Amino acid sequence: MLKRCLLAVIIALLVTITGSQIASAEDYDWSKAKRISTKAEFVRYIESERKKGNNIFHVILTNGLRLDDKWEFSKLAPSNYDDCSEPKIISTDGTNTKMIYKLREYPGTKVANAYLSKYGADIAWRNFTAAERELYNRALYIVNNANKLSNPIAKERYIHDEICCRADFYSEGDMRNQPRYITAIGALVDGKANCQGFSDAFYMLGRMCGLNVGRISGKNGDIQHQWNTITFDDGKTYCVDVSYADKITVFGEKRKIFTYTHFNAPLEIMNLTHSAQWDVMAPNLQRKIDNRYAFRSLYGLAQANTVQEGLNLVANKLSKENYKIFRVMVPAEKNFSQWTDFNNYLKKIYSKEVELNTIPLGNYFFLTVIKK
Repeated sequence: MLKRCLLAVIIALLVTITGSQIASAEDYDWSKAKRISTKAEFVRYIESERKKGNNIFHVILTNGLRLDDKWEFSKLAPSNYDDCSEPKIISTDGTNTKMIYKLREYPGTKVANAYLSKYGADIAWRNFTAAERELYNRALYIVNNANKLSNPIAKERYIHDEICCRADFYSEGDMRNQPRYITAIGALVDGKANCQGFSDAFYMLGRMCGLNVGRISGKNGDIQHQWNTITFDDGKTYCVDVSYADKITVFGEKRKIFTYTHFNAPLEIMNLTHSAQWDVMAPNLQRKIDNRYAFRSLYGLAQANTVQEGLNLVANKLSKENYKIFRVMVPAEKNFSQWTDFNNYLKKIYSKEVELNTIPLGNYFFLTVIKK
């Protein structure tokens, strides 16, 4: 008898919840809907609602703006294409269009929203799956350590490196129905993730650490890609692509050594490899390299004006016992066009055994030198 009563209550609750969802879609008070006239405004609104835990968006597009394409919506509200429902046009007069959008949320967003709410872990343990709870615990451990650091770039680097250390890049398989590897669960629980998984993890950890981070979709070459943005207190925005921080093989083994070529990268760097609707997705993106870019801001990293200056700097740093690795960013000079050119020159000025890794990127070379 008790089981029947419980079943009846559950069914009644499901009917009530379902009915309220249908009512919210069909009988919505459109006087409350957000009026949006530009794509940039649309991006900001979706992000603000995402941080509130909302995934159904009622908007009125004005000034003839049309955003009824599912693919366009998934790019402006970065997600897996198959995790977005088709945008629904309720009505239009040619100038104003009433729209309903629905977005399936990433686990990283759910964890960050729960952590930042006043209910915290209570939400996680009531509403999360077992995998999401595991993600919450792992994120909490990383965030507690990161928050011991006072400098925002130090925090940022800590969570960047934690993701890189825990996850290998993986992009195979069917991406429909949100497999774990396209989420922070893949990155921090399973140890494998594609660009979306890296981005979800950085978005989650960054927000939990109090950093102003976002997501951005575009292309890496000709391939669809997703990465992050970070905005500092002065309003300047930079890009962070954690999935680009390849691990380097040195002395015959793969080590957790990262390139940082896309850590607080300005448009000057991003345009060498990435493309996006920059003015829509990141209108305040820093244009030129400044002191927040990795090769200016991180310990052991530097930018040199010439190759010779850069290699001399490397030799100087490696001659000190406390330096086993050093990175330097140098201009791409014609007389240094291959790895052997750098390596042979370095041997002339530094006699001990080292291994050199070079990454050409547009007008720059990124050199990582490791002392055995």
